[in-house]
Amino acid sequence: MDTMTEAGERVTVVTRQTRVVSFERREALVEKVCPQCTRPFAGLRRARYCSHACAQRAAYARNADRVRAARRERYQRRKAERAAARDPQVAPKAGTGVE
Repeated sequence: MDTMTEAGERVTVVTRQTRVVSFERREALVEKVCPQCTRPFAGLRRARYCSHACAQRAAYARNADRVRAARRERYQRRKAERAAARDPQVAPKAGTGVE
């Protein structure tokens, strides 16, 4: 519900702090702090992060080495495939991980 203040500013007032989870139950929202961005938010009891973006950033932070290694491997493989497509006589260099 939006209301107007004396200064003419529009303010949104939240009257109920619940969220419809299904047609049969409602769960109360809990005030929390996002561990990734440290921003306060109202979420369900099981919510850990304020947004999907913060959850993705945290997942990347937990698995950064593995993600970087996979990207590096994919890059090397595609690079070798492009080189082979341009000149089929060229064999991949030793040590690139591409066979």
